[in-house]
Amino acid sequence: MSEPSVRIDSWLWAVRVYKTRSAATTACRAGHVRIGGEKAKASQPVRIGDEIRVRIAGFDRMLVVRQLLTKRVGAPIAALAAEDRTPPRERVALLAVRDEAQVRESLFGADGAAAALGDGGLVVLTSTIGPAAARALASELADAGIARVDVAMDAIGDAGVADMPVGQPEALRQLRRRERAPGREKRLPMRAHLAVSVDELIEDAGQRAIACQQRIAPLTP
Repeated sequence: MSEPSVRIDSWLWAVRVYKTRSAATTACRAGHVRIGGEKAKASQPVRIGDEIRVRIAGFDRMLVVRQLLTKRVGAPIAALAAEDRTPPRERVALLAVRDEAQVRESLFGADGAAAALGDGGLVVLTSTIGPAAARALASELADAGIARVDVAMDAIGDAGVADMPVGQPEALRQLRRRERAPGREKRLPMRAHLAVSVDELIEDAGQRAIACQQRIAPLTP
């Protein structure tokens, strides 16, 4: 009697590695998915205990199959079904794009950063997308276990300075831990942590801070 199995593209979609099954299929066809070190076709079966390597946004995620799923589940169940053995690394995405469409494409498009960040990741957002869009984005990221911090910036690039990080308390703690970690080659250049860290944070605050900063900055020498 053969062991139970499911298609690799179905499983990757079910455990939330890809947002759609078609994206998982495309990744397999492009050679971005390996089972036991060998490139996998979309129809290839996976079984309990198989080791999966997925290349997303330039990073490899290492997963071990613990449960066979064919229907998409929430992040907590997905974390049980796919044991994440990805080596520790900085799971931070700093987004400095123009609008909501570009933010969503950067996070959720083909090879988007959200899939590469995974559970425990952090998105540092400097873009003005508006309070309503920011709340919707935060909800989608939270479903994947990803925190979000809004940061108003004086400038983007080597001279960039983050004035006012705003986010939920745990997200702010993540940002500060990464900023203060010893031995980092690159650090987010924080000038001051003037963050709101109350239990019931008004989600609009970060976007309003960014919008104000963009209006004030051109007037300052």
